[in-house]
Amino acid sequence: MLRSKEFYFSFLVTAALLFVPLLLSLFTFFRKDLVYVEPAYFYWGSAGMGYYWNASYAPDMFINALVNEVFCSMCLPFVASLSYAYRMFDDRKSGAMQVIVPRVGYRTYCFGVVTVTFLGGFLTVFLPFVLEQLVLLVACPFDVPFMISNLPFEDTYLDYYGNAAGGALSALLLNHPYVYNFLFCLLPAVLAGLFGTLSAALSLYLVKSRFLTLTLVGILWIVLTFVTGALYFKWNVGMAAVSNGNFTLYPIVAGALLLADALLLFGAFRRKDVGL
Repeated sequence: MLRSKEFYFSFLVTAALLFVPLLLSLFTFFRKDLVYVEPAYFYWGSAGMGYYWNASYAPDMFINALVNEVFCSMCLPFVASLSYAYRMFDDRKSGAMQVIVPRVGYRTYCFGVVTVTFLGGFLTVFLPFVLEQLVLLVACPFDVPFMISNLPFEDTYLDYYGNAAGGALSALLLNHPYVYNFLFCLLPAVLAGLFGTLSAALSLYLVKSRFLTLTLVGILWIVLTFVTGALYFKWNVGMAAVSNGNFTLYPIVAGALLLADALLLFGAFRRKDVGL
């Protein structure tokens, strides 16, 4: 995986999607009074205050927060699949699979590729998210005694985070915001790994199209996101890994992806000719 140019390309695409709007947003802090700069955790990710309050309290980070949400809800399958999901397809086309499988066994080969694909998808998303938080820590204070935005006499912490009480993981958000942010670096990264393994498993059946191997899961995910969002916004599956989305959807989506991965691999193991 680390020798694959596709993995680095996928990583750079993810980094560009996250860091370009972040750096543009940070330019709005130039010569801004430090009193009005909030802690780094306040601006991070799709939970950034600019998006949550529709740019009422922190318009500086609105674009960055919006891009983070779109990335988590729609782009995960594409960057995850590009990282390594093509390996079995390429090995079959080049004839390498016919050389490797007799030596290590079909199941061992498939499990090895699927495991590396999961790690590739995971790292492609996890590392840029962590680096994004680190950049914010360089640009913004770690913490401040009072969080004042455009209302000089009202504490923004009470105004926003007080309203968060009662939501999913609200205690973690209120008491340990950086741990909360780190959790939402992990959750979309795990989903990305599962999307990548699903594309890898499908490559055993999609024997004629490398393009479909890399894009079919993402296309189906976008369709499912729009359909579920149109039926009932709170059950929009694209919001499962978004920090201001519906967290109760996450175990459902992750479990469904894991089940799909298992069924496809089990079907391939039952039919020894699949992928060969």
